[in-house]
Amino acid sequence: MTIKTVQPLIPTAENPWFVSVNQLKEWDKCHAQFYYKTVLKQRWLSDESNFELGKAVHALMDLNAKGMPTKHLRVGLKPNILAHFDALVEHPLAKAPVVASEYAFYLPFQVEGFPHITLTGRIDRLSLYNGTLAIIDWKTGTAVPHDYATAWQTRLYSYAIWQMRNALGVEASLGMHFYYVDVRTNRQPAVKVYTVAIDADYIAETEGLLKQVLTRILAEKRFALPSACPDKYCRFSQVCGINPETTAQLPLFGLPQGVGKPCYSV
Repeated sequence: MTIKTVQPLIPTAENPWFVSVNQLKEWDKCHAQFYYKTVLKQRWLSDESNFELGKAVHALMDLNAKGMPTKHLRVGLKPNILAHFDALVEHPLAKAPVVASEYAFYLPFQVEGFPHITLTGRIDRLSLYNGTLAIIDWKTGTAVPHDYATAWQTRLYSYAIWQMRNALGVEASLGMHFYYVDVRTNRQPAVKVYTVAIDADYIAETEGLLKQVLTRILAEKRFALPSACPDKYCRFSQVCGINPETTAQLPLFGLPQGVGKPCYSV
């Protein structure tokens, strides 16, 4: 089963392709979902309350990284937000010297025949920890990837920072690790850390995989549906045709011009 009318993905100077972790995950999960979200730039309205905990804790951790007081912000915050923040802020990784916080990267990437491609993302924190550069991702709600050593988030973020070490003022000889810091206040210990060592071989492998996957996406002419819907929360299942009995012409919401592009570059 395929989408009947397909608009190809063709990056141009006027309409470049900003490649994110979510896009790569969507492609692996469902080509049709990727088509709706990335090629057609369609979105469903979402319930912002689902992201309340993560947004609040990340904002507090960002203030903490920048040495700003947070005591006055505690008044009125929900107990679960404070509990997650307090657990994270006491962890050794949160106390390590900070290189950058909420770091948005914007890195041109070469795919033969397609010059207008950029890798983009936002990293929760970069620190100097145990003699290496630490790429840190706070996990307050979403789970750590099952295959975290080879997950797209680990690969894309590590590749970008490896290439941007000079811009960050980090010695190229310094080792690098990726840390998923998972906090759940309903367990003991509340904070668990998952670590991946990053080296030149890992970066070379990641670059090869990125070129292979992006080339495959750019050559796609069908954006086929999977045999069964892999995402029970995907609203596009109501319009893509994978479930004919529930397919309806429901409204989609396009992104305004410029939305989704990085706010700044390095």
